[in-house]
Amino acid sequence: MADAALQDIELFSSADYVGAFSEVAPTENQWGMLRVHLAAPNHTITARHMARAFGYSNWNAANLHYGKFAGKLCNALNVSPSTNLSVLAEFFKAPGVEWEFQLRPSVVTALEELGIAGGSWSFQEEMAPDEPLVEGACFTVKVSAFERNPVARQKCVAHYGSSCTVCGFNFGAAYGGSADGYVQWIT
Repeated sequence: MADAALQDIELFSSADYVGAFSEVAPTENQWGMLRVHLAAPNHTITARHMARAFGYSNWNAANLHYGKFAGKLCNALNVSPSTNLSVLAEFFKAPGVEWEFQLRPSVVTALEELGIAGGSWSFQEEMAPDEPLVEGACFTVKVSAFERNPVARQKCVAHYGSSCTVCGFNFGAAYGGSADGYVQWIT
């Protein structure tokens, strides 16, 4: 089914897209997303760049908004691709890089016929010296930790000592009396 939908999409003319845009009546924000995409070099953009252009905190927001808009176009064009954005763009990904979305030629022509100017857009990664830096996403890491039996540890240090058996490092000798008796075992 998805292959048939993509074949249908490839047959759409710029007139089909002009009609779909008229039926959907994009919001100013949606026109803006199309302008940014049109202005990108070779009409190719990543979701991260789209998010940055619109001040979204992450690429998920850009994908969500652009994808919902593309879903309305799918309805207007009566197609059901597995990914709504397929109605607007083709997807490319080189190993180790982000997915790139390139506007379909008939979409580019339709936007030009509608007078939607893309202008020029720069995706410079450099930041202005006074621009605040934002950290990445917060995430939870789940690990398993095992407690050592303190009595068994004391008996082991008393028997083998607290110097590394591989390199001879001794915490007490290196850092003083308060570090005496510490040793790290890797099992």
